[in-house]
Amino acid sequence: MPGAAVPRFDSVTIDYPDPAALARFYGELLEWPVPAPAGDAEYVAIDPPSGGTAINFQRAPGFAAPAWPDPAVQQQAPGGVRGQDEPDHRAMLGPWCRSDQWC
Repeated sequence: MPGAAVPRFDSVTIDYPDPAALARFYGELLEWPVPAPAGDAEYVAIDPPSGGTAINFQRAPGFAAPAWPDPAVQQQAPGGVRGQDEPDHRAMLGPWCRSDQWC
């Protein structure tokens, strides 16, 4: 339909027990600014400096880390980031990247 507004994918939200810590991790990894959370933040959002899809982090009590691909653990959505230097990239991801998975 000519002239119709085209929706865009604006953000993705990730559950985690400590949203501020995960926001700092991804902010450093992606070199995006991370706002200072207010106290014990329930929700932190980071936005790419050049625009695009934001990443939101929200507190999730009772969070169960994914055990991909285990259907017993809910809300699994594989995702990935790719860097210029694969060995350095995997080293930076540390505990979030197991040797048997693509990160």
